[in-house]
Amino acid sequence: MTPQNYGTATNYGFEFVMTKYVKHWGVTANYTYTNSSIVQSKKYKETVKSADGSTTIVNSLQDQTRPLQGQSNHIANVSLLYKNPTIGFDAQLSWYIPGEGSTLCRLIKISTIGSGVSPSWIFRQRKGF
Repeated sequence: MTPQNYGTATNYGFEFVMTKYVKHWGVTANYTYTNSSIVQSKKYKETVKSADGSTTIVNSLQDQTRPLQGQSNHIANVSLLYKNPTIGFDAQLSWYIPGEGSTLCRLIKISTIGSGVSPSWIFRQRKGF
């Protein structure tokens, strides 16, 4: 299987980031808005009636517009930070809020997976020597 580009895509958006430290403790917040779309030709079956009233099923192509695969319009996170360069220790506890559903790309049909947001917690730490 070889990756290929299909159709004509547009993708734009913005990101807002705020970080504030008081001594070793900090808080950061991030919000991202992305608007994307792609137009692709998709296969579909069409029923065609002839003049004598008989029907025939034919394969056809139809343009479909959808968001880019895996992109949600809205993503946000908030993190509590601890940073102590004296002892070489950093830690971060984040609450990640993904956007509503993600687009799953198929050759014949496009579906949106996920029925709502599923926030998650992420913890990271680093200790230098």
